[in-house]
Amino acid sequence: MFKFIFLIKQYPLTFMGVAIIVYSSFMDIGGIPTSKFFAFKQSDLIIHFLMYFFLSVTLFIENKKSGNNLENKIRYLIILTLIIFGSLIEILQPFLSNRSCEFFDFIANVCGVISGYYLHFFALKLLKR
Repeated sequence: MFKFIFLIKQYPLTFMGVAIIVYSSFMDIGGIPTSKFFAFKQSDLIIHFLMYFFLSVTLFIENKKSGNNLENKIRYLIILTLIIFGSLIEILQPFLSNRSCEFFDFIANVCGVISGYYLHFFALKLLKR
């Protein structure tokens, strides 16, 4: 229990991001006001990409900020965990909400996770110069 509380203190934005993703993935979308900004077809893919992109970036930034120096094997395990998290959310949506499981939503989630990792990795290399 104490280790979990320590993790929440060490990664507060990551846990907040997970909570936002879980809530927004299972909430009833009928009551959400529509915006002309996202009025084009497949705009939900951009939202999926951005949610997982920011989750990935936040996790790796908070990890670096905490002073942890992860091995590549652990980094890839974290990326795999985020991808599994996104796929479980997609699989559970038809059962826990009035939403459907979409393959391209899953692909957008995966692209967001991987892009977030590589942007963070690239930014660290630039900052070390």
